[in-house]
Amino acid sequence: NEDKDRIMDEIKEVCRLIACNESWFALENDENLIEACIYQRESLNSRYRYLLNQARLKGINASLACKG
Repeated sequence: NEDKDRIMDEIKEVCRLIACNESWFALENDENLIEACIYQRESLNSRYRYLLNQARLKGINASLACKG
């Protein structure tokens, strides 16, 4: 159960960071910082996929972790 809580907390945090990245990307004008946003987004998406896979392997339903 502790493992489930940890994974769910990590998924929620990655979702929060993805939302922050999307806001930053929408407001950014500098091409170098836009590129940084893109690289950060790719990194966060990779982490998110990893965590979803870990959840699936442990039988955790994480499908609603990033909703609302």
